[in-house]
Amino acid sequence: MPVEQSRRDEFAEKLLKIRRIIESLGLEGLLLTEQSTIAWLTGGAETFIMFASVESCGPLLVTEDSVHLICSSIETSRLLEEEFPGLDLADLHYPWHKGYRALKTRIEDIVGRGKWVSEADPIVRNHILECYSVLTEAEQDRYRWIGGRSEEAVRAACLSIKKGMSEFEIAGILSAEAHKREIWPVLILVAADERLRKYRHPIPTANRVEHCVMLVLCARRWGLIANLTRLVHFGPVPDELARRHKAVCTVDATFIHETRPGVSYGEIFRKGQACYAQQGFADEWQLHHQGGPSGYLGRLFTATPDSKELVHEAQAVAWNPSIAGTKSEDTLLVHAKRVEFLTAARNWPMLEISVGGKPYERPDILVRS
Repeated sequence: MPVEQSRRDEFAEKLLKIRRIIESLGLEGLLLTEQSTIAWLTGGAETFIMFASVESCGPLLVTEDSVHLICSSIETSRLLEEEFPGLDLADLHYPWHKGYRALKTRIEDIVGRGKWVSEADPIVRNHILECYSVLTEAEQDRYRWIGGRSEEAVRAACLSIKKGMSEFEIAGILSAEAHKREIWPVLILVAADERLRKYRHPIPTANRVEHCVMLVLCARRWGLIANLTRLVHFGPVPDELARRHKAVCTVDATFIHETRPGVSYGEIFRKGQACYAQQGFADEWQLHHQGGPSGYLGRLFTATPDSKELVHEAQAVAWNPSIAGTKSEDTLLVHAKRVEFLTAARNWPMLEISVGGKPYERPDILVRS
């Protein structure tokens, strides 16, 4: 089947889900405003200008029988030609200098006095997140492509960095490696030595690496986000750091082992809590979130001990347990009886961890001279 036809079929199938939401809530129209939702609906359209933005530069108004692109005149040509080719969209752009009032007028021209809302409405948002939670086969294939290239980018950066480089320099190398592979680095964290031991969300600084450095990448393409973390140590790894890293990998392996269709995220979380305690780090889970389901957002939600949501087959999940000075993270795809590592480490030292009599390999700290 030609790619264009496959994408049109995916678009049509997902439109049915949006229209069910519209019907169930008694709406005349639903304005989709977030990049993640539009990427999901359209089979991968990228409608961002700034990496850090959440809102789309090309909102889509969905009604019972039409889909309208209502955006600034600045964006129209690129979006229609590069992001939405072959999709049945009506173009209702407005002059860039008219702003939100013009957008609202365009919507009212279509729905009249009928009720419409944007996806920012909490009830609508919950419905849409349910749509995100299970991936089609086409989405799974795209995710494998993204995950593989994300892993390549991080590995290449880890092999290129040198002792004495600043975190900014390392972040630049990682960003370049991601762009070379046609993926967008929507989040890069880098921390060396004392900053790695102190902070769980370490944006890069001028701090220079002396011994150990952590690289974190969240990379996006076609709206899907792959998440992974790797550590590099220059010279032999101290015994205490090795102990901590094995402990965090054991927690990660526990999360992974418990991730099965039909199990609640709260139950998995509590198993991870217990493992932290067994490893001698009972309170570390309180210092950073532990991850959760992924996909069109870095995390659809972050799991807690009280999470009632269930794991689904064909769902992406990214756990990220951490202990001061170390962390373990990859992106998984849940199958009926196994998990698939979308960001599986290649040509990398591994630790084998046994959980419930089943072996799991987790990335060890890469030692560089």
